[in-house]
Amino acid sequence: MKCLNDGCQEIALGTINDDSAGGAECNECIFHCDKNHFLWTECHTEEFWAEIRKKTKEENLNFAGFIFPGSPKKNRSYNFFDENHLREFTTKADFQDATFTAPITFDFIFRDDANFFNTSFNHNVYFLGCTFQKWSCFAGTTFSGIVLFENCNFNHSTGGFSSIKIENLKQFIFRNCKGSIGFTGLTLDERFEFKNTDLGKMSFLGSNIYSANFNECSFLLGENKQKVLYDEVLIRNPIDIKIKKYTFKEAIKDRINYIKKTLKKEVPPTAKNFEEVENLYRQFKKNFDTKKDFHTADEFYVGEMEMMRQKLKREELISFSSLFIISSLIAAILININDIWNAYPFVLVSIILIFTGLFIALFLSYKLRLSNIGRLIILNLYENISHYNHSPIRALSVLILLIIGVGAWQYVFLNINFINNVSIENIVEFSTTNSIPFLEFTNQSLKTELMNIDVIKYSVFIQKITTGSVLLLFALSLRRKFRR
Repeated sequence: MKCLNDGCQEIALGTINDDSAGGAECNECIFHCDKNHFLWTECHTEEFWAEIRKKTKEENLNFAGFIFPGSPKKNRSYNFFDENHLREFTTKADFQDATFTAPITFDFIFRDDANFFNTSFNHNVYFLGCTFQKWSCFAGTTFSGIVLFENCNFNHSTGGFSSIKIENLKQFIFRNCKGSIGFTGLTLDERFEFKNTDLGKMSFLGSNIYSANFNECSFLLGENKQKVLYDEVLIRNPIDIKIKKYTFKEAIKDRINYIKKTLKKEVPPTAKNFEEVENLYRQFKKNFDTKKDFHTADEFYVGEMEMMRQKLKREELISFSSLFIISSLIAAILININDIWNAYPFVLVSIILIFTGLFIALFLSYKLRLSNIGRLIILNLYENISHYNHSPIRALSVLILLIIGVGAWQYVFLNINFINNVSIENIVEFSTTNSIPFLEFTNQSLKTELMNIDVIKYSVFIQKITTGSVLLLFALSLRRKFRR
């Protein structure tokens, strides 16, 4: 009798007549039968693993739906290979919907695809020194107990660990691993630990990683040596990101793979894309801030601000052409308003109501947010002046240029207006004391004379606002640098 499991061609166990089984019946084969529903003995376990080793030797690695038993004897382990067999899977290994009822160790090479989709590990599982040379997938997998991936290489893009289930999970450890892996759409709490792991090709988009532990991990490094998340690389043009030890060719290749698998076609990144990566940078920042690693937290803060700036650039605003047409029509109406009112008062009222409604509709549908424009301007200044409080030298340079620039303009203006009793030294001192609090201009009579000139008075007012803002950014940059 054939196994009742769909698609299985193995012979069902039938009636087990030995004394230990007590005449129990099983209509499934040794691979698919539920080991908890009849008396499973050491003898059956030996037979099961002998058949597994036989399938491995024949390169028949279809283990889909198999229920893998453990050993009733402590310290007894079974594996997939004979003693002298080369420890590698050379063809596609399919463990989809399989169940491991006891602790299991994988310590060999997967030369072809490795499919662990919807696999259940009911006890500890260890992947030690494994190399996944092609596609691998752990999506939907159930993990329990202790999960350890150590010294593993993922050489090809993977189905990742999305939608994994963590029933009775004690600890999930990723140690000294590298490769292109996705931990997307997950909640990674304090049980998840990434140690000495290369995160340069790992995606965490849509995941909650506030409480996960990242110890001595490496990231991609940007132009200013700040850390860059791989999720940013996937959505941005590689030309825009200058990443060290990550070639333009690699970035293009990853971008193309991402488009083929996710977007299906090349589309420009939207504000929503940047908002998702911004949220991810913010989570990494808070994660390292909580652990008092302020240096790393500051680097992710730079990424957060840059993603916010890119997001605001792409906010869906009303088009320039629409604004031009509307403003032109309104201007034409206003210019001829008397003639129109005298000739067609009802028409004018109708036109005004129509344009008012149209403008409101455009305002709402295109999300015309003037606050976003203001925020974008502020963020651009924030980035250019102090690199998001990351560069006190840049902020100090801007402050000095403002002092010299305003002073030079004031000196030229005074000379043009034939106020010749002011020297360059006076103007430099005057501009410096107006820019930096707690400094007093020595020549009070000259200061009074200069402040009586309206243009100079207004320029001093603007100067105090601008240089005060830059001085604040300089102070915050210094604070951030010393905190690191």
